[in-house]
Amino acid sequence: QRGARETEIAWAGVPGASGYRIYRAEKPGGPYRWLNSSHTDTPGRLVTAPRFVDANPAKSAAYVVTAVDANGREGRWPERAVEP
Repeated sequence: QRGARETEIAWAGVPGASGYRIYRAEKPGGPYRWLNSSHTDTPGRLVTAPRFVDANPAKSAAYVVTAVDANGREGRWPERAVEP
């Protein structure tokens, strides 16, 4: 759901997932950037609920969400982006 200053995305939760990684592209098709990366100056955390609010993205932004298991293994890249 796109708002005036933020975009909220939601998806079906994955049983057994310890969290989710969120990726955003400024336009559909990429390139995608890992938003909650643990390798940034201000480390991000796994999103634990199947919902994410992105502050002030581009109007044409596209998102991809991957699940992460308890051992830190990331699931496969999905076939399509998550629609806001």
